[in-house]
Amino acid sequence: TTEIYTLSLNDALPIYITSGGGAITADANSGAITMFDGTTTQTSGAGTIAYTAGTNVALSILSGVSTVNVTAGNLGLTGAITDILTGEAANIIGTTATLSAIDGIGSTNDIDTNITTLAATNTGATGDIQINEIAAGTNIDVSNISQANGSGNILLTTEAGTIKVLTAGSGVTTAGTGTITLTAVGGTSDVSVNNVVTSTTGDIQINADR
Repeated sequence: TTEIYTLSLNDALPIYITSGGGAITADANSGAITMFDGTTTQTSGAGTIAYTAGTNVALSILSGVSTVNVTAGNLGLTGAITDILTGEAANIIGTTATLSAIDGIGSTNDIDTNITTLAATNTGATGDIQINEIAAGTNIDVSNISQANGSGNILLTTEAGTIKVLTAGSGVTTAGTGTITLTAVGGTSDVSVNNVVTSTTGDIQINADR
């Protein structure tokens, strides 16, 4: 059987949510989702985790072994994905993380991940996209990172692994003067570009430690 937890959240969430394998969904269609620092939403099986807010999503830890989806700005007006967790542990643990916002993803404090594949989209006119794959996560594949903000930047870093921009996807793109920086840290780490990495007029930096 599938366990599905559906929550309507407008205020802070000072609780731990755990599933033995079912899907977990948290919906605040007319407001924000704010997790308390240090709290965890976790599923130990194949179920997905999905957080969707009408405005902002402030993340502590979402932990699973399948896909994790976070949407901020479901109302189409405003919404950012931010890191509320003290320290640099992973905010998102899973396989594919699909992140969508209007006003930035980790814009002021990067979103830390331990995932295999990233898809991230910022559709609005403000905010940056900043993602850091922690050392325990090693490599990260990128199916899509897209930035609609004309002055918004994209920064993706691995602490100990390779970045691979997948052929199957839409690459890494930013509009206007926004910059793109892909940095793979570690003596055996590469950046493998198999799709477009483009900025309209901004700088592009690709750094690999190997």
